[in-house]
Amino acid sequence: VILVTHSLHLLADSDSIVIMDQGQIKISGSYKRLMQENADFSQMIRTYIDDVAFEHKLEENLPPVDPHQDASAVIHHGHCMPHEEDHSSQCTDAMVRSGNLTKKETLQRGFVKLSIYKRYIFGFSAIFLILFVICGFLSKGFETAMDAFMAQFKNASTSNGGQVATYLIIYAALAVLGAVFALFYGMSFFMGSLWSANLMHDRLVNRLLHAPVSFYDQTPSGNILNRCINDQNQIDVVLP
Repeated sequence: VILVTHSLHLLADSDSIVIMDQGQIKISGSYKRLMQENADFSQMIRTYIDDVAFEHKLEENLPPVDPHQDASAVIHHGHCMPHEEDHSSQCTDAMVRSGNLTKKETLQRGFVKLSIYKRYIFGFSAIFLILFVICGFLSKGFETAMDAFMAQFKNASTSNGGQVATYLIIYAALAVLGAVFALFYGMSFFMGSLWSANLMHDRLVNRLLHAPVSFYDQTPSGNILNRCINDQNQIDVVLP
């Protein structure tokens, strides 16, 4: 069961869709059926697809940006910097007088810096990072040991049939241990990525709370919310 609010692209992969309005079920059915029979649903999906296509078209027409350029240089517009508290009020007053208070959102294109991935990895809790590395090596080690033991078992089974049960017990023990470490390997990565995502989210919120008032005067709240949602979705869904 998935609660879909903004990620409408997930609806196409759903087995059944239930749309609720004020706590009551409004319509239900498969994606294909609703697209054919419900005009409101099909119009909503078409509008969403058009918006996404328009955003991609805008990004394709943007000029390339140096991936090694400092982020402050990309955010910088005119002569106003968010961290310059002494000049923020003067800059805001000048923009109000010119009738251009809201800044146009800028996009940076290029490769993600390696420092971002390093910050994500080192954002893992130490215990999860250690478990992730150790369990990864052990799970692969037991997998290799199973393959080597299977080759040895084939050679020994032809010459000595009385030890078949012993070989099966050893092979089963290796398989169980490999599965256990593989389970801990996956769980440690899941918990570590969740921990790192929460840490980066807290840093994001902390930066927003400590931003000067001029930043909110020049940036619509909808742009801030959409950017936070998109970036956090990349961290939670795409990056792992």
